[in-house]
Amino acid sequence: MAATEGVDLLTEPLLHNPQLRVQVAESRLVSQSLILVEVTRVGDLLDYDRGDWLDPLMLARCMGLSRPRTPRRVLQEAKATLPPVAQAYLDWVHAPPTLYPRPARPFNWTPAPQTQLTPSPLHCESAA
Repeated sequence: MAATEGVDLLTEPLLHNPQLRVQVAESRLVSQSLILVEVTRVGDLLDYDRGDWLDPLMLARCMGLSRPRTPRRVLQEAKATLPPVAQAYLDWVHAPPTLYPRPARPFNWTPAPQTQLTPSPLHCESAA
């Protein structure tokens, strides 16, 4: 994997990345669905509010799928590909904010009032 830690890991492309072999995401329909919901990088697989990986059922609904099988496989394959250093960094990102300050999400962000940066939520019509 080209990036194994820090912000570089979070911005590592999820799709068509030879170092990150997420086979299920190579399907044209799956990759198009992931692009439409703006899940295209490793960091997009994280739920920053919950401090965990995205919920496969929520991702399935956003992708217009009735079952979470495909999103679950995307998450499993992405996790399995990450080296131990990268997994340790993501554990740190998932840690409660009281233990460690959370890194700013370097993508899909919009300035909030008073110039505070906040991550944008998963773009999903049915998630609201």
